[in-house]
Amino acid sequence: MQTSSCLSSSLPLPIMNCPGFLNEMEYVDLFNQKPKYDCLLFDLDDTLYPLSSGLATAILQNLKDYMVEKLGIEHTKTDDLCNLLYKNYGTTLAGLRAIGYDFDYDDYHNFVHGRLPYENLKADPILRNLLLSLPYRKLFLARPTPFRFYSSAT
Repeated sequence: MQTSSCLSSSLPLPIMNCPGFLNEMEYVDLFNQKPKYDCLLFDLDDTLYPLSSGLATAILQNLKDYMVEKLGIEHTKTDDLCNLLYKNYGTTLAGLRAIGYDFDYDDYHNFVHGRLPYENLKADPILRNLLLSLPYRKLFLARPTPFRFYSSAT
């Protein structure tokens, strides 16, 4: 039976100075390092609430309504255009701007996000406890009027 030069038949196995293994001091240093991040930023829209709340569906419908009512886009083209812009630009908003639509961001956000059924959101104690357990400062980005940051998980 062939063994690696790092492993010996005696116990405990010597792992120090073996390729692919950290020596004891390096191992300890990994756990004593300063955290990589100072805080975590959460965007509430379509991230921290469940799909069952209906908010994602309402956002999409409001977006399509905005495209028809404010930008003059034919209703029959909104589904395909939303998908195309999202895939190519990351968001439909960015895509609309990139292809030449000029509109006020606040008007857009008030129309699309300002009339969402937020009453569908219910307290989620599991999510709350999970967020509180994270050892970082947390910032929660929301888009009520006026635009705000919330810096608490309570």
